Amino acid sequence: MAAWVVRAGRDGEHESWNIENRRVTVGFSDVGDIGSFTTRDHLRAEVESVYPNDPPGRIGTTTAQLWAFRNSIEPNELVIMPLKTRPGYLLFGRIAGTYGYDAENPDRARRKYIPVEWDPDPVAKSGIQQDLLYTLNSSLTVFSPSRNNAEERLRVIARTGIDPGMAEVLHEGTARTVATKEDEEVIDPETAPTLEAIRDRVRAHVAEHFRTHQLTHLVSHILTALGYRCEVS
Repeated sequence: MAAWVVRAGRDGEHESWNIENRRVTVGFSDVGDIGSFTTRDHLRAEVESVYPNDPPGRIGTTTAQLWAFRNSIEPNELVIMPLKTRPGYLLFGRIAGTYGYDAENPDRARRKYIPVEWDPDPVAKSGIQQDLLYTLNSSLTVFSPSRNNAEERLRVIARTGIDPGMAEVLHEGTARTVATKEDEEVIDPETAPTLEAIRDRVRAHVAEHFRTHQLTHLVSHILTALGYRCEVS
């Protein structure tokens, strides 16, 4: 069973709606219902007709994400929604059904959906080690992290809020099925050095290396650099 990351809008504009309605949506609002496409080639032709000015690489990436959302995400798999409205946090959930299309929804970006049972509380990224954060920071809307035992570690994080690390991960017998060639573009895609990714690395570094009283000294050094006079008690 796989773990999937699905983002909820460039600015997190669909996060609250997804949580309240127990769904995960995929966006790409110009593309209509993809439920009838039986082959990836047919879906690609539709994407090309909707985005005629997009280069072939972007057409391929869009097709791969929509195809994965429609065909690869299965019930009971783990889904993670990075929260733009609450920076530094992830919300975990379990896939509770299969792809659906809500034609009556006035927001076209919310029409393509999958039912989800969301956890009640988000998890802070500060408890996740840098190698896993790097894997999670792809700019794609839909992708599946797997490198460095990501799937098993994410399942532990969903339960405990703490990353057990690559060496100490608990093997739970949840090894993923070998990905088909059609899924390769959304399995561990390249990450981008975004501002969010940089902030995540800083949070993870501080959480890992500046514990208890060490954090006090770090704050003192930062304030001193800003021109304040500090005395650590």
